[in-house]
Amino acid sequence: MSIIPQKATIATVSIGNLEFEGLMLEDGSFAIGVPQIGINWLNQDTQNYTAQTLKRLLAKGSKTHKIVFFDCKTEFNKDKTLAVNLLDFQRILRVLDKAGYQSATDTCDDLIGVAIDQLWADAFNIKREKEDRQRVIVARQTH
Repeated sequence: MSIIPQKATIATVSIGNLEFEGLMLEDGSFAIGVPQIGINWLNQDTQNYTAQTLKRLLAKGSKTHKIVFFDCKTEFNKDKTLAVNLLDFQRILRVLDKAGYQSATDTCDDLIGVAIDQLWADAFNIKREKEDRQRVIVARQTH
């Protein structure tokens, strides 16, 4: 029995000066394609090699949570793309950071406090716009 790949739309995701393709699945949840992880954080450009590298690193790293890889299709790619949800992507970034991948360390450092800052803003009923969050990240990247 084959599993039907989920359909996804693509949008450019910005983390300050870093831009890559993000996915939104049919159910409204977000994901990232394994090829994007390979290109942006592992300096690898093939999906299979990136998936193998991630599985090897994850076997050493996070023993408490199994990362779930799944297939999806986009309007730009007739072939299936291997993807992970955002929570698993965060876990992957943490494992890559611990394994010494500088680009993952930089991304983790750039994102530290963004969510917690937003929670504080929410508590004080302060509306933060997309530009406000990006401005904070860009400032971190340039210092």
